Amino acid sequence: MAKGLVERYREHAARSGERMTPQKLAILEFLDGNPNHPTVQEIFAFVKARLGQTARVTVYRFLRELIRSGMVRALCVDPDRMRFDADTTPHHHAVCRVCGRIVDIPADVITCHAGKALEDFASTEDMEVVLRGVCRLCAGKQK
Repeated sequence: MAKGLVERYREHAARSGERMTPQKLAILEFLDGNPNHPTVQEIFAFVKARLGQTARVTVYRFLRELIRSGMVRALCVDPDRMRFDADTTPHHHAVCRVCGRIVDIPADVITCHAGKALEDFASTEDMEVVLRGVCRLCAGKQK
């Protein structure tokens, strides 16, 4: 079974000498397994509700650390705000242009068709495909 984000960060912190603060733990717990691809505002609200007074800059700094360490992905799928994904396994996203919902798409569904488009590259390191459209819930409401 894959290790959770909290456990992976604890191992990283032990190797790098970082310390686990209550704010970091709250952020990690909120992100771990969160399928909603939360914004920094949502993460900050959760930490503040759980711990009380928390500096917004603390959340930003720790998210940057998590991104640099490869434990969290920053998603640029929303034109209004950055979103964060603790699932760093290869996968893609579909975004509803009506409600903003983001759905994970397994990598093999799209990646197997990308070979032709990548003929001009000697190698690729990462690939993220974002599909945009209207989800079934919103399409049903529009009828």
